[in-house]
Amino acid sequence: MFCDQCGKPVPPSATTCPHCGSSLAPMTVAVATPPPVPGPRRSGESVPEQRERPARLPPARAWLAGVLTRDVRSTASGVICAWFGVPWVLLMAAFGAVLGGIVGLVNGTMVGPGVLDRMDKIVGYVVPLPVKPLELLPTAAAQIGGIVAALIGAVSGGWKLGYMAATWPWEALYEGDPTWPWMVAVGQVVTALFVGALWVLGSSATEGLRLRIGGCRRMSRRERLWLAPLVAECARRLDITRPPVLLIHDRREPNAYALTRHVVINQGLLDDLGYDPVMVGGVVTHELAHWQEGHAISAAWAKGVALPLYLLYEIAVRLIDVTGRIRPLQWLLRVLLWSVTTTVRGIVIPIHAHTARANELAADDRVIEAGYAEGFRRALARLRFYEQGRDGWDRAVCATHPPIELRMERLESPGRRYPLRDDYALSAGLLGAPTSTVRRTE
Repeated sequence: MFCDQCGKPVPPSATTCPHCGSSLAPMTVAVATPPPVPGPRRSGESVPEQRERPARLPPARAWLAGVLTRDVRSTASGVICAWFGVPWVLLMAAFGAVLGGIVGLVNGTMVGPGVLDRMDKIVGYVVPLPVKPLELLPTAAAQIGGIVAALIGAVSGGWKLGYMAATWPWEALYEGDPTWPWMVAVGQVVTALFVGALWVLGSSATEGLRLRIGGCRRMSRRERLWLAPLVAECARRLDITRPPVLLIHDRREPNAYALTRHVVINQGLLDDLGYDPVMVGGVVTHELAHWQEGHAISAAWAKGVALPLYLLYEIAVRLIDVTGRIRPLQWLLRVLLWSVTTTVRGIVIPIHAHTARANELAADDRVIEAGYAEGFRRALARLRFYEQGRDGWDRAVCATHPPIELRMERLESPGRRYPLRDDYALSAGLLGAPTSTVRRTE
């Protein structure tokens, strides 16, 4: 028998080695019991999938305000532009301006009589008008000719044809019966309101399906454990007893938005905010304020009352985009559909965007009341990196959100210094990042 440590011989009855003193007792090894082999289980048995509760709707006051009182200007502009022929009036006014300008330019010159005679025939074949081209000119411009007469003719021709396009149907109805114009006008308004109500109800009923088709999903178990208490706290601060369903979109764009029955948060927003509970809480509170005030309802209502015009606008835009490789056809469509795109982008959308910007500021005020002003300001400072310049009609007049810098200013506390670039997306946390500060005073 030999010692396992020093290798020298030891007596069989010894319990310790007489040479090195190490123990000679046999080592007992605990045999690990293997874990039981898991049997077959159904999917979701270990981690049960939480069924999504029915989506909550905003309170009744939000529905009434969104439909009746909040956005009267958008409702009126949508009804007038879509149901009373504003695109047709604009088209005829533009045609009258071009025609009157040409007539005024050549009239009074030696080629005037021949050009006017041919224009009468061409216009009669293309667009039969109740007036002759020469009648579009006032008496003064009929004898001048040249650039001055062209300008006068353009203004006069545009006004005359536009006025005729706007009033001729109503005059025809009045000749039949003096009450018919009023009946038709009331019928148009009632139809517009009915279509708007159907659009709001249909949009709300199909909202969940459309969101899932668009890529939204329910929260996972880990997301729910982190987000559900945060949403509950934000809802409590806004006095919301039954908050809407929160969905996640895996899109990398940092964005969040509220609809009539859901609030959607993009995965990119959570990543950019670093899952900071204060910043995410500010964003969630902002969206819950939108939902509570029924801003999505008013937006759907404004679009619904102008639905025919929006449908025609979508068709016009898609046709112009599809015919991009066929320039002559594209320019022809631009000329024919110019009045539709101008009505929507020049009248309807700017009025809707003005209301949307006011709604954003109202939701920001609710964030301040809920106590998340500092977190929401930091979140906006991060998102400011993605803001584009407001040059051009679409980005300036048709913008649905106010400038982020001005929104951050509203969230600042008086008398406190705020870094100019403290949470700048690419420099936050880097050594040497700018530390310039400004103090807000009131």
